[in-house]
Amino acid sequence: MKRWRDQDFQFLRGEYVKLKSQFKESDRVHESEKAVLRDRLEATEQQSEKTSRELELAKMENQLLVNVIERDRRRVEAETAAATRKISDAMTGLLRDDGGD
Repeated sequence: MKRWRDQDFQFLRGEYVKLKSQFKESDRVHESEKAVLRDRLEATEQQSEKTSRELELAKMENQLLVNVIERDRRRVEAETAAATRKISDAMTGLLRDDGGD
């Protein structure tokens, strides 16, 4: 059986230290990447919330515009009907006046 020499233990110890150092560095990189991804996710969520609020505001504005347009349409229809009645009444009056001469 081969006897372990002090050199072998030193070599193995050196490899262990290198691997441990690489693992720590890899872990730091991993944590850093996780932090970046966490920040991106948070920024995306905030943007999504902002976009949702803006969308809700846009929907409210559109509904207000629809209400105003509908109100104006009803007003114009009422004014048109009133004007049509006046014209009709005036023409009826003219026809009566012409028929009476």
